[in-house]
Parts: sequence; C-alpha cells; structure tokens
Amino acid sequence: MRVLTAIAALMVGVIAIGTAVGASAMTPTGIWEATNGESRYAVSLCGDRTQLCAYLIWIDPDVLDDNNRKYLNRSIFRFLNSTGPHRWEGEITVEGRAVSGVVELVSANELRVTACVLAIVCSSGIMPRIGN
Repeated sequence: MRVLTAIAALMVGVIAIGTAVGASAMTPTGIWEATNGESRYAVSLCGDRTQLCAYLIWIDPDVLDDNNRKYLNRSIFRFLNSTGPHRWEGEITVEGRAVSGVVELVSANELRVTACVLAIVCSSGIMPRIGN
C-alpha cells in the first residue's frame, strides 16, 4: 500500500511540474510570421509587462518594394491592453492605417490577429510562431 501511495504522490508531482512547464510556454513573446509568409513580426510584452507590442522585422524579398519598405522596423502595435488571459486589444497599424484590433494567443505556437475598420469590416488570421 505504501508503494502505491508513493507512486501516486510521484505521479501527482510529475503532472504538476508538467502543467507548470506547459503554462510557461504560453507566451506571446517571440517571432511570428504572417499567414501568407510574406512578413515577420517581433512580439514582446511591454509597458507594465501586461501590454503587448510588435514590430515588423522582415519582409519577403520577393514582395519587398518602396510601398512596404517604409513599414520595416516600425511598430505595428504598441501597448495593447490585456483584456483577458492571452488576449490584448487596442490600435493596430495595417499598411499605415490605424484600426482597432484584437490579438489572442490561441496556443503556444499560434497567434490570432483580428483587425476591424469601424467595428464592421474585420479580417482575422492565424500567425505561426517561427522563433523565440
């Protein structure tokens, strides 16, 4: 009986450690790629470390031109406010235009970005994580 109790206690400890490790992996901080693969973004916690910021850090050379080059190394969103677990809302810049947006970490390796114009016309995409 003591052996079973010890094994049960060990299993509970292993599960707790596994859960803590899995939870820490759920962070938006990292390098994310646009759904079409044409751009990459560095996302980080900022402000009071509950807000979210992102910068455009790479554009595919095949689509890089004078129209989009000016956005390279610029902020795409800054200081989005946390509105729930793994969810931030605020102003997002899309091709130089400010729109309202929501960023949600849907898994450790998927970031959903939704941008809306006048809260009527919205577009959403899932960005895969490509680096830390």
